[in-house]
Amino acid sequence: MLIDLYSLVENVIASSLIIGGIAFLVNSHIPRSLFDAFTDIKNNEVLIYLTAWMFLILGFITVWVHNDWYFGYSIIITLFGWILVIKASLWLLFPRHLIHLAKKMSFIVKSHWFRIVYGLALLLIGAFILVKQHTDKLSL
Repeated sequence: MLIDLYSLVENVIASSLIIGGIAFLVNSHIPRSLFDAFTDIKNNEVLIYLTAWMFLILGFITVWVHNDWYFGYSIIITLFGWILVIKASLWLLFPRHLIHLAKKMSFIVKSHWFRIVYGLALLLIGAFILVKQHTDKLSL
């Protein structure tokens, strides 16, 4: 049963990364629209709290189901879960400071190169995870 949850988490995250990467590469307006949506959320403290709480729960689920620190492709999923937990915790604890930081970093997110690099990174990481997971299953 635990192995099935482990594989499920890997498949869901890898598939989400692939689709997200393709969406960033194909739709040039997505990064700007996402940034504008997050800016709207950041103007409302209740939405910050609810969004951070949701991501904190998602991060904890990922960490508890998939906390694998062995060197290999599966460490990417574990890091993903821990990044969600840490980032959501910071948003819950220090929302005003992070709003200020996000406004300073907005020029990076709105950059054309950010969309291409971020989209390719998501796509390649997701594909790498899926390929490694399926080759590991075949070798068993």
